Amino acid sequence: MEVPKPKNYCRCGCGTEIKATRKWVSTHNLKKRNENYTYIANRAHREVECMECEKKQLKRADHVKRRNGKVYCSSACANKANARAPRSYPERKTGKMKKCKICRKEFYVQKAVLSYGRGIFCSRECHFEWLKENPRINFVKGNDNSGKNNGMYKNGKHAGRGYRGDKRKIKQELIERDGGKECLLCGLPGDGLHMHRVVYGSQGGKYETSNCIQLCGEDHALVHSSKKTWLEPQQNYLAEPNEKNRNKLIKLRLEVLGITTESLFEE
Repeated sequence: MEVPKPKNYCRCGCGTEIKATRKWVSTHNLKKRNENYTYIANRAHREVECMECEKKQLKRADHVKRRNGKVYCSSACANKANARAPRSYPERKTGKMKKCKICRKEFYVQKAVLSYGRGIFCSRECHFEWLKENPRINFVKGNDNSGKNNGMYKNGKHAGRGYRGDKRKIKQELIERDGGKECLLCGLPGDGLHMHRVVYGSQGGKYETSNCIQLCGEDHALVHSSKKTWLEPQQNYLAEPNEKNRNKLIKLRLEVLGITTESLFEE
């Protein structure tokens, strides 16, 4: 049989039951109460003066400490004081003040922006004004768009990535060259074959008979998986489109897929 624990009550005589380890309800110990505070509902209050309108009022002591001594009688007074407070901290700024290259307006540039060599213009409008007079230096202007001259535009016109002409003529030339409407690697026939550019459009490659081969969807993705592996055999086929160079491409496809010639004849 469990023996009931004796009940513990506050020693001030209020009759409040408390834990066995405590002696008083919070703020009920009259000996520890501050004489300068007024106690309302057993909470310590102190008379403070509003920092904005200098109106005196009672505020909880713990609330005054929480706000670092900044006391206001209402939110209106707090908003007025905050509006006058400085929004920036000059001692924390590690950047520099610079002048805009276009409008000569002085503006602040952060240290991180300066480390990238930026902070020349105060706004996008000024940057655009400068670009009108000074176009980008690396803009592609020549006819050769391969290697170091790689780009999507030539002489201000879209080139390389897309083809806006009629591909039907090129497809017919590929069918006549390859001997039929079928994938060059697996021999899959059909109308949904892809025209693969051996030299990619990003390197200046165009949709031309001298740069295209017919591939099915799966083999097209396979060829794009490794440019280093496939580029030279494809170029050899385009230089001499014969059965010998095509067999080399077929053999390379089997090696990449991990298929041996012996497994083709297994039942």
